[in-house]
Amino acid sequence: MKLKSLDDGNLVVELTATFTHKLIGIEISMQGLYEIDPKSPALLSKDDTDGILARIPDDYRSGIANHAANDLFPFLRQSLHTTSIQLDPQSPMLLAPTGQWDVLMRDDPNSETSPEPK
Repeated sequence: MKLKSLDDGNLVVELTATFTHKLIGIEISMQGLYEIDPKSPALLSKDDTDGILARIPDDYRSGIANHAANDLFPFLRQSLHTTSIQLDPQSPMLLAPTGQWDVLMRDDPNSETSPEPK
């Protein structure tokens, strides 16, 4: 299941929840929509292959991901609960708020592999 949020027209955040009978994984992906100065020296460098979002410091990206997760969590919680009832009415799932997210950042947002859990 996927949930998307558009923050002030600048950032699209998507939460994807994958679950089995006892395990749940939540992936947060972000896509920045920025106004860019085409004369910026950083953009004119031919050696720089990083995208704009990749240049944002990890702690700032982690903060954005945490903020998005907190905003979208109630919707994800309800969707997951409703879906789990349809799959197994005898054992519905209900995510409990943890108060804090452990966000694992991937170096390559296009990578097919997930980071190793801490």
